Amino acid sequence: MFTIQGGRLTDWLKYENKDGERFSRENWNVPAANGLLLTGMLLAMAGSGEGIDFGPGNANTGNGAMTAVSATAGVAPGNYVVTMTGAGPTAAFSVAGPAAFNQTGAVGTPFNQGGLAFSIADGSTDFVVGDSFVLDVRAESGVGTPITASYTAGVTLGIVVEPVDTTAKAKRAAVLVRDARIAASGLNFPSGITPAAKAAVLTQLAAQRVYTVTEVPPLS
Repeated sequence: MFTIQGGRLTDWLKYENKDGERFSRENWNVPAANGLLLTGMLLAMAGSGEGIDFGPGNANTGNGAMTAVSATAGVAPGNYVVTMTGAGPTAAFSVAGPAAFNQTGAVGTPFNQGGLAFSIADGSTDFVVGDSFVLDVRAESGVGTPITASYTAGVTLGIVVEPVDTTAKAKRAAVLVRDARIAASGLNFPSGITPAAKAAVLTQLAAQRVYTVTEVPPLS
């Protein structure tokens, strides 16, 4: 059972981003038998929320390969360009993409920043300055299930926007996953949630740039 805290979405959603690159909402698939999902309930991502294509630039000198590519649901869709800023078997590189994504890494060292992960291995011919790779991240539907009372931070969360009944069959649920401000009273925590788990939820939401605000009571 869940304790209902807060009412309709408009009562507690204070801000959401409607820009195409950082849209706050996603549609997640929720398996059957997860009951009635109420506004404000918290879902944990149980499957990848992004699709991704990748490949080397057209005129690379180095013939090393990119592997182990993944992107979490928090990564903005669009093209990410990896450009070698150094040369040799451990060449440095930059990664630039949508929503001011700007990170650095090195050949031979796994890259994992901002939800984007991959590895680039050196080949028989070293990379040179200007060699590149392009990653095309596509927004896709993730899979979410209600969090438990012992949730620990590290798993992407989604906040249910409108009630969805998954008792009899799987349904798609609109969820807030990034760049939003919500009233703290609007979160629907599972009954029996521990203080540590509640703190972990708030920590994870903040990592997704979803922040809670305290409402000011009306003047009497």
